[in-house]
Formats: sequence, C-alpha cells, structure tokens
Amino acid sequence: MIRYDPNVNADLLRSTHILLLTVVSSQTGPWVKVSNRTQERRVDAVFQFDRLYKGEILEPTGSLVSITVSQFAPAGPFITGVPGPWSPVEIVPGARLVVFSISGIRELQAVLSGPQPQRVESAESAVPDVDLALLAGTPELSLPRLLAESADRKQSYGPLFAAYISARLPELFARIEDFDAFMRQIENPALSGVARRIVFPDLYSRMIMLGAKPPWIARLMEGTFRIIALPDTGDLGRNLIGTYLPRLLGVKGGANLQRADEIFAGKPGLRDSAQRPLEAFGAVEVLQWLRS
Repeated sequence: MIRYDPNVNADLLRSTHILLLTVVSSQTGPWVKVSNRTQERRVDAVFQFDRLYKGEILEPTGSLVSITVSQFAPAGPFITGVPGPWSPVEIVPGARLVVFSISGIRELQAVLSGPQPQRVESAESAVPDVDLALLAGTPELSLPRLLAESADRKQSYGPLFAAYISARLPELFARIEDFDAFMRQIENPALSGVARRIVFPDLYSRMIMLGAKPPWIARLMEGTFRIIALPDTGDLGRNLIGTYLPRLLGVKGGANLQRADEIFAGKPGLRDSAQRPLEAFGAVEVLQWLRS
C-alpha cells in the first residue's frame, strides 16, 4: 500500500484513495457557457470499480456506481486552464480511469463525488506510475534502491512518479552516500525527459531551501553537467545553469555565498571540467565565481 502524507504536493502520497474504474455507460449533456472563457457540461456515468490501489472502500471490486460529474473546457478558440479533475479525460464506455481522491469517507460514491476527487487520469498514463509507487512497499524502499530496482522502467517514469520522487528528496540529505546513489540513477540517460524536467529543478529548490553542504552541491553540479550534455536538454540546461545554479551557489538571490574552494575540495577535477558547460550556457556569474 502506498503511504499517505497530506503534507506533500505529490498526488500518489497525499491522496487517501486511488482507484481504477471502467466507464460502463455515460450520457453527456450540452456545453453551457459559465464565463467569458469557460464552458461546462454534465456527464451522467456508471462506473465499475475495478481495483483499489490505496485507501479503504466498503464496496467490493466489481461494484457499479452512478455519479454525475462536471467537465470544463475553453469557451472559444483560445488556450486557457480549466478547473475540474474530470475535465482532462474522455468519459466514454470502455474508458479506464484512475481517480485520486481525498476523503475521510469509505463509501465508493462519496469518494468519487463532489470535491473529493483531486485528479483523474487515463489508466494508460497513470497505472505505470502507480505501480512504481507500489513497488516501494511499506515500509518504503530507500529512494536510491527503488530507482535501481525500477531501472528497466526509467524511460516510462511519468509526472505522477516524478512528483513522488520529488516529495521524498529530503531523505537524501543525511548521508552523501545516499545522495550519490540517487544521482547515479537520475543522471542516467535512460531517465524519461518528463521526470528529468520535474526532479532536477525540484532538487535544486530543496537544496537552496535547506542550505545544502558542499559535498552535496558538488555532486549535484557534476550530475547537472552530465545531463545537460544529453540531446534535447537545452531548455532544462538553460534553466538550471542560468537560474537555479547561481541561486544555489549564492551568486544570485538571497542564499549564502558558497566558497568555490570548499565546493571542489573533494572533486578537484570538477572545477576544470565545469568551465566548458558554463561557457556554453553563458553563465557569466557562475564562471566568475568558479575563477574566484
């Protein structure tokens, strides 16, 4: 069973219930404009409860439940965010959906109705990430070990599992050995681009907030230079090198200024190898710090 943690921003952890459903039947109402930019429609649907990944439900699997949900969409030819957890999915017979709900109630209809559902995804996109979180078990495998044991699935890490990884990052700041093992996993070229774009910025943000020690900073820099050398990481590289790294080092923003001699004390070769990627991304402030 996946652990429950209401204090994080990862749906796999903060949801009280995660369920797999199949749409048995649906009747879709007309779109009705509710604002200048948004329209809404109601869908009366019957769902079959196929599997419970997390939480407690009174009804057995195979039970049917009828509910009415709202879907929202832009009210014109423009791009805008729309509310509602059911809005991104097609509610048509045969569709398989994963619902992430926050509810103190165990009745199936209540868990799926009203404000309780926080997110609804197609089974195709969500189930692989849910299965990865289940692999961690209870008590959970350490984060480096979990990533090592799912190494053959790195290319399929999706946004749900990437957020789960990010929520567990504080576990890595007690022992540099754990952090090194974690970095070896996420700097792997096989890691999905989705996970890379989520985990690396979150890792920098955590380290900036926690005031990371020099060995952790050096190891993160080493991993960063490896991943930005990979194909199709230009935007991520510019974000990390141009925004996050200067703040982590204290050359920009309010963080304490780090001393280059202390950062590179355990990795003398890293200081020399850092010059080329920093020059490639035009990181003038970090280059000045590097040469100080």
